[in-house]
Amino acid sequence: MTARYWKIRKDLPISITWDGIVRHPDLQSGAIYGAVFPGLYLQDERLGEELLQKKIVPNLKPGGQWNTKNDYDALNWLCCGLGLYNL
Repeated sequence: MTARYWKIRKDLPISITWDGIVRHPDLQSGAIYGAVFPGLYLQDERLGEELLQKKIVPNLKPGGQWNTKNDYDALNWLCCGLGLYNL
C-alpha cells in the first residue's frame, strides 16, 4: 500500500484508518519518511530514491548537518532510515 500511495500522491500520511482513509491530511512528519524509506527502497529502488530526494535530503543543511527546525524524534527516524539504507 505504501508504494502505491507514494506513486499516486507523492506523499505519505502520518495516520490512516483501518480501511485506508487518511486521518490528518495536513500533517507532515520526517519520521514517517525515515521509517518507511528502507522498505520502500527494497520494494522499488526508483520510488525509494524519489522519496529520498524529495522528502529526506531537504532535511539536511548544505554542510550535511540536520536542519534543526525538525523535531528530535523525526530526526532519529530519518537517521535510522538512512542507516538501514546504507547497509
